[in-house]
Amino acid sequence: MSEEKVNREAMYRVIKSLWFIKEEVSFVALNDGVILVKFGNIDDKTRILNLITWLFNQCLFALLPFVKGQELDDYVFNITPFWIRIYNILFEKMDRRAAIDVGKAIGEVVAINWRDRDGSWIGYIRIRVKIDILRPLRRVVHLVGSEGIETVCAIKYERLPTFCYICSLIGHTTQKCSRKEEHLETNNLNFQLSLEGRSKGLAMMWKDGLDVSIQNYSSHHIDSIVCMECYNNIRFTGLYGHADSNLRSWSWDILRMVGRSVRED
Repeated sequence: MSEEKVNREAMYRVIKSLWFIKEEVSFVALNDGVILVKFGNIDDKTRILNLITWLFNQCLFALLPFVKGQELDDYVFNITPFWIRIYNILFEKMDRRAAIDVGKAIGEVVAINWRDRDGSWIGYIRIRVKIDILRPLRRVVHLVGSEGIETVCAIKYERLPTFCYICSLIGHTTQKCSRKEEHLETNNLNFQLSLEGRSKGLAMMWKDGLDVSIQNYSSHHIDSIVCMECYNNIRFTGLYGHADSNLRSWSWDILRMVGRSVRED
């Protein structure tokens, strides 16, 4: 699924080389955007469907099981499962309830990946969620615990196709977004956090013409990407540490979370 035309023959060759199938598979184009995939082995079909999401040249290759007698227009290709990682949750709060609560804020939870035999995660929660890719993707989720404390959870999508950091939609890049000019005109002072009457808080400002995308944030940090034409993107992170020495370990947790996200990108 992409706004640009895909070289189908090249895609067929690449996809078949990635699948490592037991028997031959064939591709039949039904129209400009839909392809019928014929598997020679039912085990191959089951395995490939279970391993989605599949990408070609950063374009999403959405797969749905064939249903005999179902009209082509009745297939819902925009609902696709993604593995996502949820960061910035305290280790003792990493449980099934937190995974489901955050997952429901994004889409339909279909699987939870336990990272070790003790049934807990290290560093992040990993879940599989069905997402409507025609809607903007969520990059943060606000989770409020039983004590009333709010946590800003950063969301990392695995195997994410071509994505726009302006409109948060899949299918085109930031440079080709139809809202790019509007974004540049209205975002000279794009991002601020309220000081709430106390001597703390963060604000991020940049000059007109720069394309800056906020990745995640909390009351004590801002993590962003500065998109530079003809240059590599720049990662810029600002941190406001806790004045209370008893809470400074939380500041280090934020830095570790951002660091892991940068390495995975």
